[in-house]
Amino acid sequence: MKLFYVALAALAMTVVTAHTSGFNKVALAQEQSRAKVSKVGSIGASDKLYILNNNQVYPGNSTLFEFDVATKKLTTISTAINGAYGGVSGSSVCGEHFYFFGAMAPIRWSLVQVNLNTGEAAYLSKQSPFLFHRIECDPNAKGEGLIAVISTISDPIFSTIKYNPATENYTTIGTFPKQTWLGEDTIFSFTDDMKQLWGSFPIVNGAYRVTGSQLLTMDLESGSVSPPVRYNGGNSKHAPYQIFPSQGSAFVGFFTDLDATPQVVSFCSLNHGSFGIDINDCDQVPELNNQGIPDPTCGSMYYFASFPHATGSEQGLYAFDLSTKQTTKLAELSQIIDKNYVGAIAGVGCH
Repeated sequence: MKLFYVALAALAMTVVTAHTSGFNKVALAQEQSRAKVSKVGSIGASDKLYILNNNQVYPGNSTLFEFDVATKKLTTISTAINGAYGGVSGSSVCGEHFYFFGAMAPIRWSLVQVNLNTGEAAYLSKQSPFLFHRIECDPNAKGEGLIAVISTISDPIFSTIKYNPATENYTTIGTFPKQTWLGEDTIFSFTDDMKQLWGSFPIVNGAYRVTGSQLLTMDLESGSVSPPVRYNGGNSKHAPYQIFPSQGSAFVGFFTDLDATPQVVSFCSLNHGSFGIDINDCDQVPELNNQGIPDPTCGSMYYFASFPHATGSEQGLYAFDLSTKQTTKLAELSQIIDKNYVGAIAGVGCH
């Protein structure tokens, strides 16, 4: 999130009064046939991804696409999203809406709600006193309620809330004790049953040097937070990046080398041991460079897009199989989306 804040703040200094979207042949054909918004069928669990292409000219609009993993078909959902609200953080599909946290910080921010049937966008909780980091559907809210990780603006202290998009009201479930945060929203993971939130935080010394990492879990019914559990071997080269919780002692996750430029991420086997969490069998995943954006997991498939160096540069859309450790490139986004700068991605029926 932090890298995009800087980019958008700089972008806000450039105001273009007239802008004509230049679509490639694929996008142009879709746009002509679907006009400004489009219809979609019934919303159900499948491997369909909803990807937001951030606008890089302000004023201007961003575009939401649906990508069918099986057919590789790209469908335009809406071109009517205010480009001032860039999405490079948490997102989710709940009911008939796609939600993402859009921010051109410190200028403006909002929880953006896009109707998947009409393409209309609404901007909720604008300039609220908190920021959204991870967003999921509330299983007890009949399809349209959210559970989200938020933080205060001035001093990142993370809480989990239940959020009602219809009223924009929320209630706090629980709050983590103050932790070090390095700007990556992928450190937060919900269990599949949505009963726990896992937060994996780095540990730093007096010189702000990462010396380890620890896991804290929040009970989403009571709001209570467990004592921290140390990741054994966690140091500057093994900072938690994306953890996939499990009900048993064994689970898996991505760790990142904080000293490496560009980003280097490894996929590791993890196990709750007698003296903390053991990290074993780490294999590098060179394609994974999404700058800490929470991306969806559907079954054993983790979907993500690499982060582009600039608007329109190479940006792969990938699937990583958590069971086989195989990475598959699904599409080169620069070839199917004009001026691609994809950030937020959510999957139907996915966590």
